[in-house]
Amino acid sequence: MKNDKGDAMIRNRFLISILLVFVLLFYVFNDSYVALLLLILTISLFTFSCILVLFVRKKVQLTIENKRSIYNNQNGLFTLHVKNNSLFPVTKVKFGLRIHNVLTNEQYSDHFYTALNGKESKSIPIQLKSKYVGKIIFTVENRTVYDVFGIVGSSKQLMKQEELYVLPYLNDINILLDTWMTDFHEDFLQIEEKGFDHLDVIGLKEYEVGHNVKHIHWKLSSKLDHLLVKEMSNPKDSSYYILLETSVENMEAKEINEMIESTYSLSRALLEQNQAHNISWLDYDINDLKVEKIISLDQLNHLLRKMLVMTFKVKGETSIHAFSHHKDRLQLSHLIYITSLQRAESNLEHLHHIKWNIIHCSLGKTDDATTSA
Repeated sequence: MKNDKGDAMIRNRFLISILLVFVLLFYVFNDSYVALLLLILTISLFTFSCILVLFVRKKVQLTIENKRSIYNNQNGLFTLHVKNNSLFPVTKVKFGLRIHNVLTNEQYSDHFYTALNGKESKSIPIQLKSKYVGKIIFTVENRTVYDVFGIVGSSKQLMKQEELYVLPYLNDINILLDTWMTDFHEDFLQIEEKGFDHLDVIGLKEYEVGHNVKHIHWKLSSKLDHLLVKEMSNPKDSSYYILLETSVENMEAKEINEMIESTYSLSRALLEQNQAHNISWLDYDINDLKVEKIISLDQLNHLLRKMLVMTFKVKGETSIHAFSHHKDRLQLSHLIYITSLQRAESNLEHLHHIKWNIIHCSLGKTDDATTSA
């Protein structure tokens, strides 16, 4: 949003300064009524111009209109509606802008100039294209009304804001997921035919009549000369869990974009196969895992708005570490861990009771790096 009027104002100030010096020297070295009249007229014009600024500065109003959401790399449009309620013209008015992507923490400042006749309304389109997803805060921070000669100005803080959500496209991760889900369901069918009911051993106890003989710990029972049975957890459903890693050092905007797109694409693919699932990440506002149950596209799209303002930063605890101590880890069958390629935490062997996949999101591409056996 470059504007040549800023350079023009500098030139005007320079020229006006030269004119004032010339008029003053002309009066000093020319003892005539013409020189005096010219000096009085010049001073009167500048005085009237300054007074006029004080009068019209409160008469300039601004409203902002925009589309609520676009996709990344798509043109978004903010329309600034500016109105001069005064009968006098406003020859120069400057608006200071700031654009902030809350998700990637990218910020950009700029300004533009315009002019308004008396009682004139003007709509000014400002196009915006973002390469990365996130919530964009568009702020008109201040407004400065200048006099006719562009020498003095009166500023006012506005802080008028509008929001724009930059949404992710579906990427090719759903093709990979088709393979995972096919293999996963086939494995479950085979396991269920063998009688495995997805239970975890949480302890041992003495055998009593009615206990399942399949749970007897024969090796330990032979050493102790009495029967011990494995105490099992409650049965698990075939449940999926998408875990997004938010604790990453020096995270770049493109990596954040890839992680959000991968999470959204995986969730959409699961919903298309009628598979309810959870999406979770370490939320620094509550200092705990934020877990959202997704059973419909409406729920996913609603959650996407929260994901587009999440915080990525370095902290002692990671999302996967918090998950390892969370109660949900005992109630799921398949974990999909989405993280940055720079995150060294890629070994999930301690989660031996579930199937898992790790999706590494790098600056170049999204890579299915590791899968549990």
